[in-house]
Amino acid sequence: MAPNAPTSTPRETVTPIVGESIVATPGTCDGEPRIAGTRIKVRHVYTWVERQGLTVAEVVENYPHLSRSAVHAALAFYWAHPDEIHAALAAEERFVAELKAKSGPLLL
Repeated sequence: MAPNAPTSTPRETVTPIVGESIVATPGTCDGEPRIAGTRIKVRHVYTWVERQGLTVAEVVENYPHLSRSAVHAALAFYWAHPDEIHAALAAEERFVAELKAKSGPLLL
């Protein structure tokens, strides 16, 4: 073989963990990204961890059907797509404000 000739190396196989853990299905959870097999949206995990200060362990303690890897995958998805998640949060906040405006003052 000639010096500096390219050598053939086995191709590395990469398993997309986030791709297996995070799904978006039209008609389920309004098509928002969520943890596969659950109705827990990525934006919920973001809110619990980044806004409310829960640890990943606390999220799993509160939702024992979740794995730590699924919670981390949701956070990884958020950090890869923050604009999408913030848009979903803003839409929810607008929806809640509209409902409050329509319902009027509480009678309590």
